[in-house]
Amino acid sequence: MNRRTYLALVGTATAGTLAGCSSGDQQTDGTDTTDDGGENDDYVDPKMVVDDRVLKTISPIQLLDAESGDLLTEVHWHGETGHWHMSPLGVPEEQPLATVVRFVLEDGGELPVGEMYSISVSKTEDTPEGLIKTGVSGKVMQVQGQQPGSGELVITLWRGDEEKFVAPPLQFDVV
Repeated sequence: MNRRTYLALVGTATAGTLAGCSSGDQQTDGTDTTDDGGENDDYVDPKMVVDDRVLKTISPIQLLDAESGDLLTEVHWHGETGHWHMSPLGVPEEQPLATVVRFVLEDGGELPVGEMYSISVSKTEDTPEGLIKTGVSGKVMQVQGQQPGSGELVITLWRGDEEKFVAPPLQFDVV
């Protein structure tokens, strides 16, 4: 291996580690890559299965700006849990931010949020009272900052009264 290739590999590994994205034994398609002689090559994390449909491991949840369609943030899953990329989410003070919440499937489709499924948004216990207002209509989540500060939101996917998936806490800053 030449020096340039070595430095490129070290740089890539370092960037992934610093970003918290060394995914261990999971590929981006949810299958297991442990060296077990192929016994678990078709393994799919049960947390990524919603009613016999498999969520995309690399980004099972995306928040898109409702007006522009731009990606604001997304979850990256790591076996037992995940984290949000491009966070904290900037939430304007005194002006609502509307986001489309997408639950992305391995086949490229998405779960029908607002039809068969619904979402809820809650603040974590550590989030100060009066910091943010939230609301949901179909697959659109609205957040509005009430005062400057930081906190966390949790998005939950439901089918009727059955909890199907809980996203990791999303950090936000009211700006």
